[in-house]
Amino acid sequence: LLKVGIITFSALIVMNVIMHYNSIVNKTITYVETETIKQKEETIKPVATLPGIIIDVEEETYVDTREPNLYYFILDEYGSFAMMEKYYDYDNAVFRDFLKERGFNISDTSNSLSTISQLCIADIVNLEYVRNRSLKGGRDALKKAKLYDVLEEEGFSCYQMSTHNNMFYNVKTLKDESLFEREEAENAHGDTMGEIMFDNSILSIFRDEKADDGLTIEVTDKILSTEESLDSIAANSKKFRPYMENRLAVFDFFTDPLLYRRDQRLAIFSYICCPHVPFIFEEDGSSANNYDHSNWSDRNLYLGQYVYVTKRMMQIVDLIVKNDPNSIIIIQSDHGIRNHVSDTRPDAPAVTAEDATRIFNAVYIGGKELDIEGK
Repeated sequence: LLKVGIITFSALIVMNVIMHYNSIVNKTITYVETETIKQKEETIKPVATLPGIIIDVEEETYVDTREPNLYYFILDEYGSFAMMEKYYDYDNAVFRDFLKERGFNISDTSNSLSTISQLCIADIVNLEYVRNRSLKGGRDALKKAKLYDVLEEEGFSCYQMSTHNNMFYNVKTLKDESLFEREEAENAHGDTMGEIMFDNSILSIFRDEKADDGLTIEVTDKILSTEESLDSIAANSKKFRPYMENRLAVFDFFTDPLLYRRDQRLAIFSYICCPHVPFIFEEDGSSANNYDHSNWSDRNLYLGQYVYVTKRMMQIVDLIVKNDPNSIIIIQSDHGIRNHVSDTRPDAPAVTAEDATRIFNAVYIGGKELDIEGK
């Protein structure tokens, strides 16, 4: 019962924040814009000590009277603070302090009920646990989500900007910087830009037609199983360029200040398949040139990608808080770091089943305090 109470919170926090926001934040302040947006001449200011991160902060101040927008990020397999220390000996205190300074509430006791992404997300968007706990059950439940209807009844317009459209199923995709319309180039299945690029590349021969996710871990293993010489490492990395472009497009979208100048009341969902495999980013964002993009035994691969994702989220968070301070921001992982039993190499992290459900969970509600710990 204790664990059920804890993992229920991911869904409840969304609804509690939305339904009771008026009693938390005073929205009667008049909007005052004191300065126009600076473009190319804008001053660059570092706002964090994490190496390699420079954040573009606009030189303007204003108070927002709009109804609060919702930004919901799910980072696939992003380890919690405690689990990163336990399994990777990595202290992510810079990110924790960064979030606390900007008014985030952080939970150290949040769990998921599964380590299957589709089930974890389906539990949240259905506002109840999915009865069929299989992968198919999760996929089917994602197509019947209740959360979006509830949000629209509250006046939100629901959109997504994700690396995969099949997690927030049937939610319209953000088209470009000027219009919130469904991407006309999408096909009937709602393929993302990354999937479209994938289908038009040589990698398409590896697609598993029975899967909704494009490349499965098993299919990825087929690509990487062949022994390669040092001279072919760079060529191997080029195979994953569509993956990099797919993730970068999502990160970059949220760093465009124009996103935060909307009249609509928005609920933007973003599933980002990172730091989940493939390991394609070094911590500075450069391409990870290595033999095996699913090698868990080399802990620097996951850690490097984890650090890069952290940097990008710091950049995004800073822009949202600066440009949309009245907003709701939820950053979670679907599940924790998992024990990849297919990787039998001795240095792969032996994550326990319980620890694999320990998720990252941070919530911002206009800078107000909220107790989001599991009880």
